[in-house]
Amino acid sequence: MGCAKEAEKKECVRRRGRHAGQGSQARRARQRTEQVACYARAWLARSARLAERSCNARQRRALDYTRHVTFAPAAVAILAVDAASWIALFPGGLGAFRSVSRGSAVPHPSQRAGQLCRVGACLHALSGLGLLLAVIGLLPHLLPGAMCAAGVLDAFAPLRSALVLRFAAMAVFAFWAPLGRWQHRCQSPPLNLTQARALLLALAVAAAASLQTGAALWAFEPGRRADCCGELQALARGTWSLLAVPMLGAPAELLLLVAACGAMVAMAWASAPRSVSALSGARFRKVCGAMALFAVLFCYAAARVLVSVTGPAVYGTASHRCPWCLFLPQHQSYGLWPWAMLLGVVRECAVILANRVALQRAPGLGRPIQRASRLAAVRLTAWAALLVGLAIAPPLSWRLHAGSWMLLGAP
Repeated sequence: MGCAKEAEKKECVRRRGRHAGQGSQARRARQRTEQVACYARAWLARSARLAERSCNARQRRALDYTRHVTFAPAAVAILAVDAASWIALFPGGLGAFRSVSRGSAVPHPSQRAGQLCRVGACLHALSGLGLLLAVIGLLPHLLPGAMCAAGVLDAFAPLRSALVLRFAAMAVFAFWAPLGRWQHRCQSPPLNLTQARALLLALAVAAAASLQTGAALWAFEPGRRADCCGELQALARGTWSLLAVPMLGAPAELLLLVAACGAMVAMAWASAPRSVSALSGARFRKVCGAMALFAVLFCYAAARVLVSVTGPAVYGTASHRCPWCLFLPQHQSYGLWPWAMLLGVVRECAVILANRVALQRAPGLGRPIQRASRLAAVRLTAWAALLVGLAIAPPLSWRLHAGSWMLLGAP
């Protein structure tokens, strides 16, 4: 009996050991299966991440390629028109340099050279307009974070200097053009010397504008991060602070604009009198000086109103004073029209002052200069009236719909 029990116990132990071995083998098999499944999941996740990273890299490369392909033709077109303008300006500039260096005894080279200079000035203005449209409509789409041209100018400050120099060159060319036209009509040596100096000044400013434009376009990097808020903060505390932060309410600002407009138009008409005899004398010089002073005040008041009163009324937000958002399509590019009228005002003021200088150098041109000054005064009145109407319409519409003027908050 004892031997049977011992054998039965040993048999039970062997069975338990065999079952235990089978259980441990099953656990090890399950562990190996889980490890393989874990490795497979990790490999699949890594493959998915690599595929997504590769896809994102391809998308970024495609986006960068699209940005460069979009930017390159616009930059080449701007620089090509600029180069064509200098080809047309070179003969007239050479003749003006000879006239200034040798004195008024050297006549202007030819009427054809003057015509080429006018064509070159128009091409230079066209190049500046193309640069402005690129900054407003094209370049913000190529810079992440740029909502309007403010982000572009924040990321690439040389573009701001290029725009300022472009419009300064346009103003000097507008002053030179009447002088060149009157010089070809009377062939006056003093007038020839004056228009040659004006042309050289215009060419100097245009050369600085062209060099700055080329440097800005060469340094432009599509895809660079931009920040519109940085530009607006610089606008609020920089040289534009008088325009961005109004010291008066909306009604007072609009009244100041209307008063400056009326004074400038009155002085413009006084500088174009009905009688030729009134075109000379100290009183006429004082009238022209007053017209120039009121023109500067009007431009300041117009820019101030457009930035701090008209803009917030168009945006529907009192604290948003960005001069560039007025050019966005969601605001119907409203800013194009008043700023274009302001450029027209500057041009007509330059024409009136140039006529005054031409009359002083060539008194025999009294009657033609009188007619030209009166036409310039008519155009100046039209541009100024349109500008005032476009500046007043949005805040007046806000006043009629809301029942009160917009409270201009801090920017």
